Amino acid sequence: MMANGQTVIYGFQCDGWTGTWDYTANTGTPAKPVDMWLHSKAACNPRKWSTDTWHHVQVSYSRDDSGKVTYKSVWFDGAESDLYVTVPSAFDLGWSPTLPTNLQLDGDTAVGGTVTAYLDDLTIYRW
Repeated sequence: MMANGQTVIYGFQCDGWTGTWDYTANTGTPAKPVDMWLHSKAACNPRKWSTDTWHHVQVSYSRDDSGKVTYKSVWFDGAESDLYVTVPSAFDLGWSPTLPTNLQLDGDTAVGGTVTAYLDDLTIYRW
């Protein structure tokens, strides 16, 4: 949460449909937000990820005092992809001071099947 009470949302995903790393932006205003997924130029294809293997994902980002987020880079299994995009991401949500973390896994709806995933040693640094 920022000093003005607004919440900054950091959204990041590997988009299997477009083959890109994606990030979120508030294309509206904090009071009337419009949360959008935007495609980066960095490639990401989960269909090529090894199965039954631990993968390491690390995202580097920062924000300023107005709620603009800069997504700097993403590391996947030791390979870095530069992003360096800055987007507005402040929302008037009325949330109390908190740092919620969400993880979502989607599968290929055309193929079906199941996903088994384990989350180990999740670390979020904030300063």
